[in-house]
Amino acid sequence: MVLDVNNGIPSIYRRYHRGAIRFSQFLLLLLLFTGWFAVATDKPLTLQQATDLALKNDAGLEHLQLAEASANEQSVAAGQLPDPVVKLGLLNLPTDTFALDQEPMTQFRIGLIQQFPPGNTLGIRSEQVYLKGQVNRLLRVDRYLQIRRDVQHLWLEIDFWQQNQSVLNEDRALFEQLIEVTQSLYGVGRVNQQDVLSAELELSRLRDRVLTAQMRELEFRAQLGRWIGFENKLRPLKHAADDWTIPAADHMESALLTHPQIRLQDLEIDSSGKQLELAQQEYKPQWSAEIGYGRRDGENPDGSSRPDFLSAAVSIQLPLFTGKRQDKKTRAAQLTQEAARYQRQDLLLGLKAQVDLEIQRERKFRQRASHFQREIIPMAHAQSVASRNSYRADTAPFADLVRAALQVQQLRLELLNIVRQQRQTIVRLQYLLPQKLPDQFSDFPHTTDE
Repeated sequence: MVLDVNNGIPSIYRRYHRGAIRFSQFLLLLLLFTGWFAVATDKPLTLQQATDLALKNDAGLEHLQLAEASANEQSVAAGQLPDPVVKLGLLNLPTDTFALDQEPMTQFRIGLIQQFPPGNTLGIRSEQVYLKGQVNRLLRVDRYLQIRRDVQHLWLEIDFWQQNQSVLNEDRALFEQLIEVTQSLYGVGRVNQQDVLSAELELSRLRDRVLTAQMRELEFRAQLGRWIGFENKLRPLKHAADDWTIPAADHMESALLTHPQIRLQDLEIDSSGKQLELAQQEYKPQWSAEIGYGRRDGENPDGSSRPDFLSAAVSIQLPLFTGKRQDKKTRAAQLTQEAARYQRQDLLLGLKAQVDLEIQRERKFRQRASHFQREIIPMAHAQSVASRNSYRADTAPFADLVRAALQVQQLRLELLNIVRQQRQTIVRLQYLLPQKLPDQFSDFPHTTDE
């Protein structure tokens, strides 16, 4: 064994000691990291934070933003003249000698041709491509609203199943007390063993309902993880001052007119209008200009050098026979624009009907929730207390006691479901009647009005 003369400790032990130190340092860092991750995971998540995370992580919004920028660049290119054409040629070359200076008409010619589309074709094409970019912009607004709606739906579902578990866990303590009561009464011979078994069975079924609620919560958390990141999906929920007020109905018409789906139809009408303008430009002549220079070699009979040639020409395409081409294109564009107007009208009527339905549903859910809180649940709770007292006095069967307790539980869960549906209705209305948009969407385009 080799000894280290510096400290007299065997080198193999020193290597083991250094390895142990490195392992302990790694273990400490791992514990610190996992502890930090656990703290980050346990940090409560509000509804607004969940929405912000989803919008920040969504790749679709970035895709549509880049597509809009791409269309804006293309719109500039679409408004430019086509590239000029350069012509090179050798004219009137004699085939007997192939000499460039033999014949006076032999020349080397270079020319430049520039085409000009008819009318304002270039400007209209540029506007068409720009409208395509605005379509992507509106799709981005609509995706923003959809993401906000879907995340709020998932957040409400998770919150509902968490409160569902809270109600069931509270009733677990009640059924455990029922088991103690029945056991004590069974011990003194006032009830039979069937009551004890029935109480234990109900407690077991209650535990199964808790497990079912936990499974449902995990399912919705997995769906929420797709939006906010799977590292955040298990964070506990935190109730903040969330806006659960219904959008003002008196502004329904104007709000619907600003909805991105209606704006998309407006852009469709504008785009078909540009197509109509483009078809009308084909009634105008298309022309092109050409300029050429011809160089000649050799001498004239008098000994003077031969002059070069300069030529210029203009070509015009005349739309003389328009019956089966220009007229048909124009009529087709008119019909397309008219169809887009009817499609917009149909969509607007459908959205109005949907908004009216959601408003009525929200009002009824709110009335039901108030009725449950003020009358139904207090009455059911009083009946449950009376059944419990009657059972202890041996004047009511155990089945009535269990039935009354389960009825209170079911009514409390039904109230949670009503509140969930009422808030989900508000979420759908906030999508249909957008009022608050981020700064990057505050100036999205206004087009055709109703």
